[in-house]
Amino acid sequence: MYLKDQIAIVTGAARGIGKAIAKKFAAEGAYVVMIGRHKDTLDAVRAEIEAAGGRAESYECDLADGAQIKKTVAAVVAAHKRIDVLVNNAGVSNAIPFFDFDMEEFDRVLAINLRAPVQLMKEVVPIMKAQDKGAVVNIASAAGVRGLPGNSTYAASKAGLIAFTQAVGDELKGTGVRCNVICPGPVATEMFNNDNPVRDFILKAGGDIQSTEVLANTALFLACDELSGVMNSQKIVTRGFNRW
Repeated sequence: MYLKDQIAIVTGAARGIGKAIAKKFAAEGAYVVMIGRHKDTLDAVRAEIEAAGGRAESYECDLADGAQIKKTVAAVVAAHKRIDVLVNNAGVSNAIPFFDFDMEEFDRVLAINLRAPVQLMKEVVPIMKAQDKGAVVNIASAAGVRGLPGNSTYAASKAGLIAFTQAVGDELKGTGVRCNVICPGPVATEMFNNDNPVRDFILKAGGDIQSTEVLANTALFLACDELSGVMNSQKIVTRGFNRW
């Protein structure tokens, strides 16, 4: 029970990596607060967690809408009086080559992949600082470490999240709040497997598809002081090959 009785927010928990993290955290004793656009799918995950003996609740929130983010975090604090862990997992990928996407699409991807995590941290980190304790785990991508051809907007948003995490982590040193980022390689999720035009490129270059369980375990490691200690401002790249 590495997260016993901790309040843990997980965004994008309806499927894929976020769902795996929510279930892992609940199994480790956390009360999981799941945030996403589709409450019905979040509630289905909540039912799975509760059937396994865990605790969870869900909030419907469009993470591209700053006002909804503020309202949702305020509701969580009102209900639980504290937030111990924040996992910024929700993300979108467009896989459109540079010369084919328009700036509206660029803005849409950055709003979800970069601006939303930044605002969530703006709302949550002051609460953690007041507690003298907290852990932020951002989910970026190996595409943010090595730009992914055919998906430049996604790569740019994730590179920004990596740099932001490292910078803010250093600013938080000594406050009791730690901030780290995970950069997954290919993961067996709907985003990667379904109609993804860069999938073959990644696999032909030697990329290995990993399970969502690997990411859930990595998130648990970073969320738990007992496991990761004072680790802060760091990125963990989870892939089995150093190139795409």
